[in-house]
Amino acid sequence: MEIADYIPNYPELNDPEFNNRIFHKKEFYDLRTGAETSSFGEPDDLWPHQKLLSRFISPYTSYNELLLFHTPGTGKTCAASAIVEINKQDPLIRKPVLIVAPNDTLVNQWKQQIALVCTTGQYIPENYFSKDPSESLTDAEKTTRLNKLLRPIYHITTMERMRRQIDKFKGAAGDQIIRNRYSNTIIIIDEAHNLRIQSNTTKKNITTSKGRYRSFHRFLHLVVNSKILMLTGTPMFDRIGELPGLINLILPLDQQLPTGKAFANQYLQKVGNVRKIKNEDELYTYLVGRVSYIREGGNFPRRVDLGETEWTEFLKTVNVDMSEVQLVGYLQAYAKDTEKGEKKLTGLWKNSRQAAVFVYYSDKTQYLWGTAATTLLTVKKAEKTIIIKNRKITYTPIMINLKYKTDLKQNLAIYSAKYNKIVDYVLAHKNKPVFIFTPLVSGAGGAIFLGLILGLFGYGKAVGTESYPGLRYALITGDDKSSLQRKTLIDMFNSKMNINGEIIQVMIATKTIAEGTSFTNVQDEIVVSPYWNNSGTEQAIGRGLRATSLADLPDEKRIVTVQELASTSDELPEDENIDAHMYKMSEAKDFEIKAAERVLKKAAWDCALNYERNVRSIDINNSRNCDYQKCNYVCYQTTPQKIQPKWTYIIPENQLDESTYLLYYSKPELLKIVEKIKNIFRDYSYIDVQGLDIAMDTSSFKLLILAIEYIIENHVTVYNRWGQACFLRKEGNMLFLSDIPTEKEILGSWYARYPYANQQTPLSQIIDNDLLSQDLSIMKHIDLNEPKKAQQLISDMNLETQIFIFESLLQLKPEKMTVKKSKLYDTFVSLFQPHIFTVDETVVHDLEKTKLALEYVDFTRVMVVLSVVYM
Repeated sequence: MEIADYIPNYPELNDPEFNNRIFHKKEFYDLRTGAETSSFGEPDDLWPHQKLLSRFISPYTSYNELLLFHTPGTGKTCAASAIVEINKQDPLIRKPVLIVAPNDTLVNQWKQQIALVCTTGQYIPENYFSKDPSESLTDAEKTTRLNKLLRPIYHITTMERMRRQIDKFKGAAGDQIIRNRYSNTIIIIDEAHNLRIQSNTTKKNITTSKGRYRSFHRFLHLVVNSKILMLTGTPMFDRIGELPGLINLILPLDQQLPTGKAFANQYLQKVGNVRKIKNEDELYTYLVGRVSYIREGGNFPRRVDLGETEWTEFLKTVNVDMSEVQLVGYLQAYAKDTEKGEKKLTGLWKNSRQAAVFVYYSDKTQYLWGTAATTLLTVKKAEKTIIIKNRKITYTPIMINLKYKTDLKQNLAIYSAKYNKIVDYVLAHKNKPVFIFTPLVSGAGGAIFLGLILGLFGYGKAVGTESYPGLRYALITGDDKSSLQRKTLIDMFNSKMNINGEIIQVMIATKTIAEGTSFTNVQDEIVVSPYWNNSGTEQAIGRGLRATSLADLPDEKRIVTVQELASTSDELPEDENIDAHMYKMSEAKDFEIKAAERVLKKAAWDCALNYERNVRSIDINNSRNCDYQKCNYVCYQTTPQKIQPKWTYIIPENQLDESTYLLYYSKPELLKIVEKIKNIFRDYSYIDVQGLDIAMDTSSFKLLILAIEYIIENHVTVYNRWGQACFLRKEGNMLFLSDIPTEKEILGSWYARYPYANQQTPLSQIIDNDLLSQDLSIMKHIDLNEPKKAQQLISDMNLETQIFIFESLLQLKPEKMTVKKSKLYDTFVSLFQPHIFTVDETVVHDLEKTKLALEYVDFTRVMVVLSVVYM
């Protein structure tokens, strides 16, 4: 090996062949992903793409910023944890590392995932799973001890707490405090799209989002020598203009992308009613080496969208006809939203959205929706207290007013086409767990009131203490007061006891579950009302489409149906239908966002490595999965090997760059080769390096050299044919065994080769170099592709050489033979057929009878002869 082989060589970000050079690195190429990567492995058993990331952001590379654009269910938490675990051994990395999550629910999930799923158990407290009453821990003890074990390595906090921490340090002095405290570490921001500057919301939310973004932008550009990871499955949530703001969080200050109108002018062009990306090559220069993309694996359940595309091009909706009562009330609500002087921000339409779900006709004189309807129809009861895992939880029950129960139950179809559809569906599918998502929490069109409607039809509200079968629904909203109760309900809904909805059939949830939550038993999903963007809806739908979803069902039954409801009427003009308007708008935004996502996918450093996972033969051109474009695409800086019938990215093994693999990642394979070398020297006394390479039949000569050096430098014990402990030594190109650790010359190997034994050695066993020289000359002319000539040449060799080579071949298992060895074996069998027999399934011969006096040829010398044939 040359000196250059020992110098790490990873490409710089400004290398015009960066992605291609990364693709050719053996340590990355060996971990390229397939469409069917398993998801049901043991804890800490990382998936290939997670190992890929830990090798890209590692102590050995200079890559310090990365946007992990990984779709839900791909294991972003374990990917980030893998990066931390490989980097924590670096003395230059300050511990604990910083992880920032949107809320406390996700903070707790991070802790649980790191300790129980992503690592090998070093963060699990003793007796954590013990059932012994004398040893078992309370929930509080489990939490305290787990936090104590995590604390030295991981500091996990919320975005809001981190923002306050950043804003506390102001001016030049504050900047220096932040640098001192958070430089030289790893910073992970989960659900990073939450840092975007929001629009189409209240002025308060817009102001808050601007302040939060500026705080984190300042923070991330004050720290130095830190590795920054931003995790998200939706890099753009509401509009394409969010992309530059997100990328600027990890771009150097002197390389920032333009934002707002400047970004639109430079990189967007209007095509029809949507904007698409232009100047892609220029945009790639900002993204190369800073984006990773992977899609969920092929073991996800199959999604089936029900409905039709009446108003949209691709998005299917299940349309339900409003009654005349609901339509009249809806038109009043719509008029209220559009009347002059009404204070509203574009995009709220709060009256219309509520009325599209539910309208009550009070005393046949007044149409009520939203909070006005719930004020009339519901009552609060006295506080109740329940005990969950030895903790008291107090809540205030809300009930349908007894006065209106019968009317609502009998006339539900009149007041709500959507609720009537939902009730009919869940009652008809009592053996299927159903997830119902609505962006509305309160009011008669919200999640809370929907639960009360289900109560009219026999569904009880689960509170977390249930243990026996029953018709129930669970409710999770942003108003939940107890994270313990929330977790208990989710665990109960996902449990094996609830595979068919025995304990909880219906889970009603709002956008609070859109991040970090999984529903693994769901077979049906219903979206009550649309978002202003498709990202929010798809994020919620993704909660029930996980790698572990319906794992106990056979593949053909792992199906999740999705129904996105829309209220409609023949008497309602399309331009006045809020559901139609929102679905159309969300799809139009989705077209733009997906166009930008395609750029991120093509620019990703792991594009070619994950291509088989990300682009599948079952995908349909111009579908959402294919970004409304052709499914196949060319990865930036990397050319596919073929484009028909499916594009593929493959590199011949002899073209891989092994340099950094051999330095950093070859040890497991190296140790296997070490064992093979030790076994070889059970028969060899000495052998040259080329002969060993032939005998080993390794795929990498450089790795063989490293294994030899490892044995020599670490004084690995090698046993010779006599069972003596020896040491491998090297003189020139010759390897030999010596029983003296300091021996460096091959002459010193004499006693290892010929240990003292009380036995005379006859002269006939001494090596005859003249015979060996003759046989070597003959072997050089053997062509195994011409069997008859090969047999004649073998016949001209000395019999002792013939016998030894044949017996060496007999010792090899057929499946272990190379093609050349197999041909040589067949040639010998054909030549010596009269002298070969099978006894008890063992091949034997009587060739010795053909010569009375045999001369011994040393095994190591014969292997030199063999090497001529094998080459």
